[in-house]
Amino acid sequence: MKLLYFLVCSIIITQDHSINYYITNLLNGEPEEAILNIKRLEDRYGSTAEVLYLQALLVKDGKESMIKYKEIYNKFPNNQYSDNAVEKVAQYYYATGLYIQSAEWYEKIPKYYPRSETLQHSLRYLFNCWMITGNREKADHSLKVFKRQFPNLDLNAISS
Repeated sequence: MKLLYFLVCSIIITQDHSINYYITNLLNGEPEEAILNIKRLEDRYGSTAEVLYLQALLVKDGKESMIKYKEIYNKFPNNQYSDNAVEKVAQYYYATGLYIQSAEWYEKIPKYYPRSETLQHSLRYLFNCWMITGNREKADHSLKVFKRQFPNLDLNAISS
């Protein structure tokens, strides 16, 4: 009987992964466990930034995902996923042709998350947004500022 109890407890403990485990697997193209466990994670952790991020990644409707990403940014601006959430909102606006709104969100990355892994990518899209909307002067000025602010980034490929 003790052996059976030990085995059941061991199985439960090993299956109780952190939310980051599910997010990582999902981002690596393995969504099955996240899909199977999302309800349990929601019940256990509530509306944490990590749960919201996982939900947003799992939702198929872009607008619904964007709402969750905005919620992460507004409620948990210093969370490890906040910069990614900001970029996802900017990408949504960019993909739907709303370049001014996209630029507003991409601007948040260098301003609030200058150490983000998404920084270089975000700056490239930010400059694209400015060029598309006819904001060439802002793009030219900002390029000079960002080259000084982020000397280790390769911003030369950004044509203005």
